[in-house]
Amino acid sequence: MAKYASFHAAVSGGTLAKAGVVISIGDINRTKEMTEDDDLETAESGYAKRRPGMKSVEDITLVIRHKKGDAGQTVLDDSFEEGELIDFEARYPDAGKTAMKGKGYVSGISLNTQDKDTTRVERSITIAVDGGITEGTWTE
Repeated sequence: MAKYASFHAAVSGGTLAKAGVVISIGDINRTKEMTEDDDLETAESGYAKRRPGMKSVEDITLVIRHKKGDAGQTVLDDSFEEGELIDFEARYPDAGKTAMKGKGYVSGISLNTQDKDTTRVERSITIAVDGGITEGTWTE
């Protein structure tokens, strides 16, 4: 029997509930804002200097299996509709192992049916990450 990673969500500070089996997780991109110091009195050689600013994590898009009415699915819907901050976590199939976790807001939801001969429905979720991401241990 195959094992799959699972995605869990909760209203921030609440108990995580399984929202679905993970089909895919998009890239986790971290960026750092760069500010320019172009004060003419302190500029050297006529070029603006750059300084690092705040770090951020770009939106994360993941695809999970959809089962309408599950507690975790309801959390995702509520975050999208009401703008509630959620805690989220992707877990490996092995008990106690976390792939990533963080906080954010659901900024996009879509339903995807695989084909006309199946009842399996997948759901794309986009999360606007609030703060950073904690990554688990990666092994090859």
